[in-house]
Formats: sequence, structure tokens, C-alpha cells
Amino acid sequence: YNKCVDAGKCRKQRYWHDKTMNQPNHEVVAVGWQDGVNYCTWAGKRLPTEAEWEKAARGTDERIFPWGNDWDASRVNMHHDKDGYATTAPVDAYPKNVSPYGAYGMAGNAWEWTADYWHPHTYRKSPDRNPTGPEKGVKRVMRGGSWLYDVPFFVTTHNRSPGRPWIRKGTVGFRCAKSLKAN
Repeated sequence: YNKCVDAGKCRKQRYWHDKTMNQPNHEVVAVGWQDGVNYCTWAGKRLPTEAEWEKAARGTDERIFPWGNDWDASRVNMHHDKDGYATTAPVDAYPKNVSPYGAYGMAGNAWEWTADYWHPHTYRKSPDRNPTGPEKGVKRVMRGGSWLYDVPFFVTTHNRSPGRPWIRKGTVGFRCAKSLKAN
């Protein structure tokens, strides 16, 4: 992310000099939705849709947590400092927090922006296959929960939350996705 900032394509995170966040081996947090879009575009990628994010976390067997259906607090960064981290943790701190597709840290550590606009009933009216969110709105969908929570529900693969895209919280980051070329 710092290289993107240096290239003039991204702005600094809100807690740029915080010793507990935004370290080189931590997920980038305190960035707004557009910051995530800017970085992913600079890197030749994009934010995932909400459905892509959920599939990457749940797999095809609809897991409750990326690692399976049984809660295990030792696999996720949450509970404030009860797990040894006051805020974010290094991205490799929880090697057992991995999804069926090999994506790490999809539960806890930081909420992650998705490309989709928020609507509370998106999935009630959407197609079963590769649904997309509303075409317009104010808030954006965040997934994954964060270090702030101490209730397992917040880090389930199916939990979703609305986020004001201009807000830059220390509990919110992003991950990029890359489209695959069709054969």
C-alpha cells in the first residue's frame, strides 16, 4: 500500500504512524472504500463483489467460519487484546484461519470492503448464481468482522454489514480480487 501512496495513486491510511496498526505485515486498515478501489486498480485488480467474497470464505460447502463449522477462538483475531493483539494482527498470525480456497484471514482482524452497494434484503431478490448488489446506494457492504468484536457471529462467513464508504476506521480494510479469463 505504501508503494501506491508513494506513486501518488493512494492516500495515506488514517493511522499512518500507529505502532499497533498499519505495520508492513498487517492488513491495511483505516482506509475508505475509494482507497481500496484506488489501490486495487493501481495493482491491476479490483475489490471483490460481496458474492465473490462470501464464496472465497465459505467454499462450496457453506461453512460457518472459513475453517469449518465449529467455533475456535484460537483461529481468529478478535476480542481486543484478549488474544495478544490490541488491534490488528500480522496477516500470518492465524495460519489455521484459512478458507477452502486458501484465502487467509477472512474472519476477524479487519472488516473488508466489497464492491457492492448495501441493501438489507439483497439476497432475497437476487439470482442464486453470482448475484450482484444494487446498482446504486449510499453505503457499501463490508465482510469478515474485525478485532473489535468478542461475539463469534460477527466473524461468520455469512455476516454482512453496511459501511459508510467515506469513513476511515481502524477496523476496516480490504482485499483485492482478480477476474479470471474465460476459456
